[in-house]
Amino acid sequence: MPRISALVAVALIGFVGGAGWVSALRSDASLTAQDYAEIEQLYARYNQGVDLRNGEMWLSVFADDGIFQFRDEKYVGQEELAEYRARTFARTAGGPDIRHWNGSIVVTPTAEGAEGRAYWIMLDVSSAVPTEVASGHYDDVFVKTPAGWRIQVRTGYSDPSPAFAQ
Repeated sequence: MPRISALVAVALIGFVGGAGWVSALRSDASLTAQDYAEIEQLYARYNQGVDLRNGEMWLSVFADDGIFQFRDEKYVGQEELAEYRARTFARTAGGPDIRHWNGSIVVTPTAEGAEGRAYWIMLDVSSAVPTEVASGHYDDVFVKTPAGWRIQVRTGYSDPSPAFAQ
């Protein structure tokens, strides 16, 4: 009987310890409603920064050492990101008015912050009927900085569609 009691005690201690360890792991990789809201605002500020040609707003969504990758291009850090966006704004200044739209946003907590994926659609709104000109998705890595949530790495992917310079 004492042997069974000892085995039960060891099993109980192991179970409680394991449950506590799993609970601690889960609590380290969780996000609050406020975190989700702030991360979703990054998607909106990114889009509006591009569409309104507001480089400061666009740049503000990236961490200081943030990375933007799209097709075969890669820009690292605030300086390269700012130069890239200034070039695209200059190239598209006479182009159509566009609007980016994100949907199906999924944000997942990680031990280092969060990861996200969102579909995007780009519309030409320069005529009476908006026309889709491109679509794809973003894969994102988010980090929480002293200034709030920021994009650490954004990798953009286009769906097969007619070319549109943006």
